[in-house]
Parts: sequence; C-alpha cells; structure tokens
Amino acid sequence: MKYALIGCGRISPNHIVAAQKNHLDIVAICDLSERNMKDKILKFRLPDSVKCYTDYKEMLVQEKPELVAIATESGRHAQIAVDCMELGHANLIIEKPIALSLADADRIIEVADREHLKVCACHQNRFNKSIRKIRQDVPWNGACKMGSGLRVLFQSEMAWDVGAGRRGADEPVHSQYRSSTLDDGRRN
Repeated sequence: MKYALIGCGRISPNHIVAAQKNHLDIVAICDLSERNMKDKILKFRLPDSVKCYTDYKEMLVQEKPELVAIATESGRHAQIAVDCMELGHANLIIEKPIALSLADADRIIEVADREHLKVCACHQNRFNKSIRKIRQDVPWNGACKMGSGLRVLFQSEMAWDVGAGRRGADEPVHSQYRSSTLDDGRRN
C-alpha cells in the first residue's frame, strides 16, 4: 500500500516506524521544514525513492498515496484531511484531535462517507506504559472519568495554539467527546 506522511515533527517517528513494521510502501513525506524531512530520511534509513514535499497538495497529486498519516499541528488536521480525501482520494490516519470543532469533525466524516474512504484517529497513548500505569494505580470510583484526570495531568505538556487549539474553558475538543474504552471495559 502506498503511504505518505504529512508532518515530520515530534510524533512522526511513531508513524514512520509503524509504516515500516507493517511493510507499507512509504512513497513520500511532507513538511514545511526540509531539515525535518532530511532528518527523518537519515534517522529511519528511508529509501532514496521516498520523495520530500513542502506542499502536501502537490504530493497528493504526484504520488497518489492510498493511505496518508496526518501528524501536523492540531489546527490544520481538518482541512488537510478533507484535501487528502478530495484531491488525493486517500484513506487517513489522523493524530488526535481529528478536528478542533464538531463541525470540522462532521465535515471529515461527511467527505469520508461520500468518497467511500476510511478515517482513523490515532490513539497511541492508550498503550503508553506511563498511561497504563496511571490507569492501574489511580482508583476509579465511577464518580469521574479517567480521561478528565489525565487531561489535567498532561495539559501543560500539550502544544495547543491559544484560540485555535482550545475550546471553551481551556479544554481541548478531543477530550470533550472521547468515547474510547479502557482495557477493563469502563468508558473513559
């Protein structure tokens, strides 16, 4: 399967390793920083055939990937997702949050349905050893959602743009409508 990555920042190594482990054909990477792309090519020994782009729309047209991972800053996820599906007819893996508003999330779903494409939100932290340890050690009494405690704990580490990446009372959109299930079946 032809795979492309948009965004070569801090989280991108996880996507590259996953693509390699799953024997995907990494055809292109895209980032505004050529330095970031060169770093990933060298660090992960990507083949010379992998092309680098600073314009994701050009990449979509030229490479026609079947699967695109979006690992850019949160405020750009929705528009890039829609462009990937409409211009490139690509299935998507989107870093959370998939969108900063419910309207944008609905638009992604609408386009995916119309184009008969798959969209997956990346929830890799569910399997992070530190997160699993916190879930194991913090008593759950049913009075609060585990996600709320984790959000408070890690909120200072999140790189959200003020006004673009936050919603309401300083609360990220993705934390307002998380519905994933904990390992033991409880909703978080």
